[in-house]
Amino acid sequence: FQVLLQRAGLPRMRLHDLRHGAATLLVDAGAHPRVAQELLRHAPGSKMTMERYAHVTAAQQRDAAELLDAALTGVMGSAGDHGWGGYAETFFWIDPKEELIALLMTQYLPSQTYPIRKEFRTTVYQSLIC
Repeated sequence: FQVLLQRAGLPRMRLHDLRHGAATLLVDAGAHPRVAQELLRHAPGSKMTMERYAHVTAAQQRDAAELLDAALTGVMGSAGDHGWGGYAETFFWIDPKEELIALLMTQYLPSQTYPIRKEFRTTVYQSLIC
């Protein structure tokens, strides 16, 4: 096994470590934990699969941070999104992760008396989810 890893240019690891990687990849890809449990031949009802084998990935941590940010600020979005607000509640933003460009042209005065920007963003992101 070590010879194969070396030929492939991969770091040293135990054969058993592949089980951890497989469980993490399955769960990260959206497989139900029970499926990972079956493939690893863990006993039904065992917490072993999720507690010891499936590890948290950087992408899962980023997604959790985005959810927390949205919960704290009340504004939906993705890491790396950016934009600007103009006069009379005109609003523009880009979200590279969602491949989204949004533009809201209004003539709402006095500005900031109604949360139209926040409602616009929320509506757009909710339409992506549905």
